[in-house]
This record gives sequence, structure tokens and C-alpha cells, in this order.
Amino acid sequence: MEDISHEIKEYFGGDSTTMEVATQNYFFEWLTAHNILKDPRSFSIEFGRKVGGIHFGCVATICYDGMNDKFFIKTHHMGSTKSSCKPASPPDLREVFCYVLLEAIGLGPKCHFYGPTPGMDKTTLYIGTKSIPNLELME
Repeated sequence: MEDISHEIKEYFGGDSTTMEVATQNYFFEWLTAHNILKDPRSFSIEFGRKVGGIHFGCVATICYDGMNDKFFIKTHHMGSTKSSCKPASPPDLREVFCYVLLEAIGLGPKCHFYGPTPGMDKTTLYIGTKSIPNLELME
């Protein structure tokens, strides 16, 4: 039964391997398309455990050309949670709008929105937010 749950969870985008592959593919393509990545051999991502929150996610340190950018990756608001592998609902565009608005007015981090590898899932949306140094979180 555990294998079935893992397969279902992976199919719906709530699996760490699915998220890591999608993150690696997305950021490599994004950095390349924006002419930011100068040496493709320097590209790598170190994945770490996400602390806090109910949604499935990870911490990704994206390394390229001597740079190390830290991003917090999570599933969207209606996506897979840590405790459930039920099918995700389609993304709520209000959540995406809030991220984009906060970034645009300078109150939020740089955001990236992307999905799993094509053919894996049609409802999961990953949200990657760049770490803000010295940010103090409210409780």
C-alpha cells in the first residue's frame, strides 16, 4: 500500500523527486533563457528540508557561475500537503496574484511559478520565492 501511495503522490506533484526534477529543469531553462547562466557546467541545485508550513516543499540553493541563490519551493495553496496525497485542486489564481502583486510593489520576494515535468500532472503549481536576507518573520 505504501508504494501505491508514493506513486499517487508522485503523479500529483507531491513527491520530492517530482518537485526536485521540475525545479532543476525550470531554473536551468530560466537562467539559460535570460542569459544569466554563463557556464552550464557550473549549474547545480542543493535541496534541503523545508521547515514549517503545511504544504509540500523544500529549500533549493541554486548554484551557478559562483552564485548561490536560495529559494523556498512549495506547492500552491490548493496543492498537495505534507499529510495528504489526495489529488490537488487547480491553482487559485488569487494566490498567484498576491505573490505577483507583493513582488511588484517591492514588499515580496522574487517569485517563480512552474509545473512538474510535462505529462506528470496538470493541477500542481510550484511556487519558488527567493530568500530575502535578514528577513524577520512575524509570529
